[in-house]
Parts: sequence; C-alpha cells; structure tokens
Amino acid sequence: MAPGPEPEASAASGGGDPHAIRVTPDEFERAFRAGLDAYNGGAFYEAHEHWETCWRAGITPPRERDFYKGLIHATVAFYQVSRANVPAAQKKYRSAMSFLMKYGPSFRGLDVERFMDEFARAFEPVLAYGKVPDGMLAAAPRLHPRK
Repeated sequence: MAPGPEPEASAASGGGDPHAIRVTPDEFERAFRAGLDAYNGGAFYEAHEHWETCWRAGITPPRERDFYKGLIHATVAFYQVSRANVPAAQKKYRSAMSFLMKYGPSFRGLDVERFMDEFARAFEPVLAYGKVPDGMLAAAPRLHPRK
C-alpha cells in the first residue's frame, strides 16, 4: 500500500489543525476532481475518500473547509441509503445541507444551488416516510458546473 499524505505539524506544537495533511496544490485539485468523478459515477464512498483529502489538507483555506465537509456528508448520506440505514442517512443529509447552504448559488465552479434542490427532492421520501424508494441511488443528483 502506498503511503498517504503526510500529517502537518500538530496543534500542540503550534502547527495548526492536528488532523491536517500535507498535499500539494496539484494533489489537492486531483483529489477534488477525482471526488467529482466518483460522486457523479455513483461511487459515493470513494468520493468521500477523495474529498476528505481536500477537507483535511493543510492548504485548504478555513472558509472552504465546510464546503468539503458538506460534500463528504452528502456522499455519506447516499452511502447510508445504500446500506438502508435511514436514521444515519437522514442525519448526514441534514448536516450536508447545513454546511452547503453557505456556498450557494455556486462555489468552485459547481452549481451548488441546483445540487441542493435536487438533493432535497431526492431525500423527501427518506425524511417524510423513513423509507428508501426503489431506484433512489440511481437517481441521486449529480454535481454540475454553474453556467
């Protein structure tokens, strides 16, 4: 197994976030794009892993961290749907919406507003009835560029 990104200096030593990892701007952008591709392809757990790199990256501006956290929670919501874990899916849906609402209508070239609208529609039956409808994962909203 290839070694992962190196941890940044710990907070105790004055280095900032103890969970931050060291990535280059190119590695960061690759992780972001790979997360988009994985998510839009329905590989929710894989997307989560890529975006966690962005969220934990020591080079991520503090204002952007919650954006990546919102994307992570959205992917985990769908991952929990795939496991039929309705309470966990509901919880991650709510936290994703809370994080992402700060970034509309667009952020990082993505149509956040459209995604949130489609995400809300997709989760209506899960929230209202506590049930996962057939075909929900196949109909999961995609992340689109903002035109």
